[in-house]
Amino acid sequence: MVPEAFDLLAGRLEPELGGSRAHLGIVGLNYYSGNQWTIATPQAPQRSLDWDDSDWIPLSELLLQVERRYGGQLVLAETGSSGDSRGAWIEFLAREAARALERGVDLQGICLYPIVTSPDWEDPTAFFDGGLFDLSPQPDGRLRRVLDHATATALRAAQAVLDPENLPTHPLEAAPDPVSEPPVQLTRPRERARLKADNFACDTLLAGESLTVELLSLGPGGELPAHRHEHTEHLLTVIAGRGRFRIGSESVEAGEGESLLAPARLYHGVKNAADEPLLVQQVSAPKPWDARFSGPHPRTPEPR
Repeated sequence: MVPEAFDLLAGRLEPELGGSRAHLGIVGLNYYSGNQWTIATPQAPQRSLDWDDSDWIPLSELLLQVERRYGGQLVLAETGSSGDSRGAWIEFLAREAARALERGVDLQGICLYPIVTSPDWEDPTAFFDGGLFDLSPQPDGRLRRVLDHATATALRAAQAVLDPENLPTHPLEAAPDPVSEPPVQLTRPRERARLKADNFACDTLLAGESLTVELLSLGPGGELPAHRHEHTEHLLTVIAGRGRFRIGSESVEAGEGESLLAPARLYHGVKNAADEPLLVQQVSAPKPWDARFSGPHPRTPEPR
């Protein structure tokens, strides 16, 4: 939490460079839930520290250590959480900030990052819901800003404790209705495998609103002939065995743990040329029943 750059600017490290406390100015710190970890050693690998870990140091204590090292004003320049943990994170920040202030730390403010949720670092097509406002895609392609009520409520409560003189007076908008949660669907593909006399079986394992997960079971010599879907693409993952897959004009072998993508409108199929069963998990989106027959996919279809 105390980078060498701070020591260089403050003149604590290599003072011949002319650094001083005045050069450092207000000390800005970043802090996230994953900011504490151990350093790997030959005896133990690196590990992240959770709040209930004996080696975890409270944020208020870290702020006090920085204040004692440099003095002057501090600010949490970047902090935040994501998903449904945002409200709890703000509550945690408020508690730790209050403790730091009680211990004499000159903490000037806390900056949430981001204010409006942003694309994920690894997948720019996905939003990780990390701000005070979420984004809702609209039919015209625009993104509508939507207040996350739990985060806003926690922020108001934190402001009431840490900065009551500047607490907003206008009421928050009503909380949205809770999202209904369907039962969790769990499947064990290997336990669902079945082999038929013709050496091919297809069973639907899971069915959602926009995709299905199916299990293709092929005995030795079993084959799913080349076929295509107008709007549906498949992700094919080998669960057990080894098969020869046709994707368009290409033929490729794949074994356990390997996956292939079968695009829409291309002929694709698979043949088990080995002496052991071949199990392939097939994830389809949109659901093939919808794409081919314009009707709802049965939730508990009969094996075919």
